[in-house]
Amino acid sequence: MTKVDFYILQGGQSGNPLPFICRLVQKVHAQGMRIYLHARDAAQASRLDEILWAYSQESFIPHTLYTEGGGADPDTPIRIGTGVPPPDQHDVLINLADQVPDWFSRFTRVAEVAAGDGEQLQLARHRYRFYKERGYPLTDHKIE
Repeated sequence: MTKVDFYILQGGQSGNPLPFICRLVQKVHAQGMRIYLHARDAAQASRLDEILWAYSQESFIPHTLYTEGGGADPDTPIRIGTGVPPPDQHDVLINLADQVPDWFSRFTRVAEVAAGDGEQLQLARHRYRFYKERGYPLTDHKIE
């Protein structure tokens, strides 16, 4: 069964979750897992792509933008998209969209990031309830 982790950003991090998301991607990638970053929209996907290229001077985070039907190197362990993920990725889904994607359960793990203003937090609570009502194992991580 898919395990779900909620990362609740508090304090100064809640206004800009992108640095935390980069750290999370780097940590998961270092564990040898393949990641699909499910962005809210194409603009957010492009922004994530830019930030991951410049995130760390010490290490490279191999990633690419992914669109259904191809366009991405199949060997790239981290893909960023807004639609259905590549058929060969099942390790970790980092969901940055407002809703839970229909296909989340094909991943071993799902990471949800709760940050931002009142509306974003309400959407995160809705996603939390979605998983909880369906019996998925949930773990909360409060990030200061």
